[in-house]
Amino acid sequence: MTSKLQFQQLAEMHAEDARMLLEAHRHTNAVHLAGVALECSLKALICDHFLDGVLPDRKIVDRAHSHQLDDLMGLSGIKGPLQVRLGQDADFEVRWSLVRAWSISTRYETISRPEATEFVSAAVGEEGMLAWIKTFW
Repeated sequence: MTSKLQFQQLAEMHAEDARMLLEAHRHTNAVHLAGVALECSLKALICDHFLDGVLPDRKIVDRAHSHQLDDLMGLSGIKGPLQVRLGQDADFEVRWSLVRAWSISTRYETISRPEATEFVSAAVGEEGMLAWIKTFW
């Protein structure tokens, strides 16, 4: 089992690797790891919903193993703040629209440098989604 702290550490590690891969012109892998960083960051929040000594609802557990960022956002407990922020910040809305389309199968695509640069920035850049998600850790 992976703990909240481990998911947080993995999110940070994958984000850093994504930035390094982008600099090394490994665009597809940079996008893949930036998405995985977001996945781990949301799973860190989901960990807060499980109590020691209580058998969790199986449907929630199965959904928590998803790789779909939109689904994970719904389970994370921050969907409400996301909706508020989307209504207040057009740039934030653009970043979320870009990253929510990510899927684990991105690793099989060929992604250009401009696309990768935009995605990595939206996902794990200074004002990216990871930075916002971390405010809820």
